[in-house]
Amino acid sequence: MKDKNLTLVEDSPVVDDKELELAKADAAENAEGVFVHTFKRPLSYNGKDYTALTFDFDGLTGADTLQIERDLARQGRTVIVPEFNGDYLAAMASKACTDEIGVDAFDHMSLRDFNAIRGAARRFLLNVEQS
Repeated sequence: MKDKNLTLVEDSPVVDDKELELAKADAAENAEGVFVHTFKRPLSYNGKDYTALTFDFDGLTGADTLQIERDLARQGRTVIVPEFNGDYLAAMASKACTDEIGVDAFDHMSLRDFNAIRGAARRFLLNVEQS
């Protein structure tokens, strides 16, 4: 018997309908084309300390998303629903960052900081879909 709270998305793993609706509502209210994240503690990455990073999600192009998908596929990582894929969201944020940071910078962030940036990327994607 199929659970009525789950949705099959293009033969992918299921996405909880309630979680999706909550995420869409959050995106409608809080999505930003440019997001500035201020770290609680500076991020040390490649010999530099960052107190804040700016992400220009509006500046991303179709070529950027295709490149992210190709890069992840080369790594053997399949992206079914980009809005709920941590690897995709981190790569997207890396491309959108106005400071040139690699996707590996997210490995050095606290979970709190990573989730805040990943959430901003997710809200942006979900808001674009609703526009």
